[in-house]
Amino acid sequence: PPTYLAKFMRPTAGNTLVILRPRLTWQRLYAGTTFSNVQIYAGKRKVLGAFTRGNAYRVPQGKLKRGTRYTWVVWPYRGAKGYVARPMISYFSIAP
Repeated sequence: PPTYLAKFMRPTAGNTLVILRPRLTWQRLYAGTTFSNVQIYAGKRKVLGAFTRGNAYRVPQGKLKRGTRYTWVVWPYRGAKGYVARPMISYFSIAP
């Protein structure tokens, strides 16, 4: 799958996780970011979306399934300027 700036995201691209509630983290790359929009997809289906002021997000219980590959996207948001930067995109899998 495509990635963009994935080296600034954890879990790293292609990781297989054994936990169903991963903590997703990323580096703040853009000055003035007021919050981030985190989105998680299974294939083309959006599984979860959330806004956070920090640079980490703990996936809620019961949202991810074993044996599935997920793509996650972080959109930086800069207040009145809106989404002014490309998103960071990476992926991970949950072990069966």
